[in-house]
Amino acid sequence: MRTLMRYAPRRYDSTLIEGLAINDALNPKLDDAGRAKAIVKVAEWLNNGDPEAQWSGEMSSEGGYLLKRLWRGVTDAYIFEKGFLVSTEARKLATLAGEQAATYATVATLKTLKKGAAEEAKPEPVEGEEGEEQAVESDTKGKTVVVTRPSELLDAVLAAGRRGLSIQRYKGLGEMNAEQLWETTLDKANRSLLRVEVAQADVADEIFTRLMGDIVEPRREFIQENALSVANLDV
Repeated sequence: MRTLMRYAPRRYDSTLIEGLAINDALNPKLDDAGRAKAIVKVAEWLNNGDPEAQWSGEMSSEGGYLLKRLWRGVTDAYIFEKGFLVSTEARKLATLAGEQAATYATVATLKTLKKGAAEEAKPEPVEGEEGEEQAVESDTKGKTVVVTRPSELLDAVLAAGRRGLSIQRYKGLGEMNAEQLWETTLDKANRSLLRVEVAQADVADEIFTRLMGDIVEPRREFIQENALSVANLDV
């Protein structure tokens, strides 16, 4: 889902795109009445995760979505054009998010486990009514993180995993100290080797020549034949 959202137009807030997907607002089978109900549901879902503001949603005049956030007397408007709602990325997001919709229907909380308690703790699922926070782990300690979206959970887990780690990057092996070179590259117990082979070199050369060569006609024909199948186009 995160990869697909990277290809959405930058004017769209990725948080809101994820909210649209989770609440089935990107379902390509929805008619105008279905979309009108879906955007209201999205606004209610956003209110659960943003108690300091008031969200509202409606259909825009062009057939897209209009979300509004009222906070301290200031209203921010977010418009999603109909062209995006019927795009390939939106359809794929709707499919992926549908698998997680029930999990993120209500607000949850993420808590880090006690050090060394990962094997001992056997957390049981916590059931809660709609609108109540559900603890992901019961026997935990640490800072509580509110989770409303898959990306939010992913960010929180990765942030917890990076604690205590020191990450360094080098342009070349010569910049490393001898101990670092041994640990990362020379020690057979740690190093990773990837074998790279060129398969179907003639086909790859033909495609490269068609798209990057000096002759324009083959390139134009390729674009015309595949224009309607393009997804994740980065212009």
